Amino acid sequence: MDEGNGADIYQIPFALGNKTIFNQRGHLKVQINDSKTSYMTLSKIFKSLYLITITFLVLGNTTHSEALDYSDYGDNLKVAGELYLLKKDIPLDVLMGLVPKDDSEFELYYGTTYPDHRLSETGFFYETTQQIFEQVTSERNDDFYLPSLKLISFADGEFAEVFIEYLEKIIEMDEEKFCESINGQGYAEYNPIKYYSDLNSCD
Repeated sequence: MDEGNGADIYQIPFALGNKTIFNQRGHLKVQINDSKTSYMTLSKIFKSLYLITITFLVLGNTTHSEALDYSDYGDNLKVAGELYLLKKDIPLDVLMGLVPKDDSEFELYYGTTYPDHRLSETGFFYETTQQIFEQVTSERNDDFYLPSLKLISFADGEFAEVFIEYLEKIIEMDEEKFCESINGQGYAEYNPIKYYSDLNSCD
């Protein structure tokens, strides 16, 4: 610790080449030999700190009961849930990331309706699935076409009727496209996709 003019100066434990950063009562004091690179270096530091802060704000507010399996899917689900609770728009890439790849991921997604989940008293599951389907039926966003069919393949129980209604809308939009799109997809071998494949004489 150095002393000067009554101010305490503490060295932050990292250096940038021949550039050293100090903190003086909450203010940055920079000793830099190469002034041309100072702005760029500090800009990168502040940008990194900003991204880290946002990540902790969105991902850090987690209860123990929800800490099941924070794979990539689990992290994306948490981000979507936080944005939903904050009444913020869910970005399309995060929305698409909610489409499960398998039964275990779908269990995490549908698990947001379980009584012990903090999203259980909201419409998160039903509203986000609707947003996914309407990217196809309303927005005509082709990027969501196959993901929507994949999500529909999990149709079961209380939400099956709504899922199938959207499936029928998608087929009505373009029957030939539906048949071509499910060709080679594993879920085409199971209901409800198989039923509608047979009904529409898809090869």
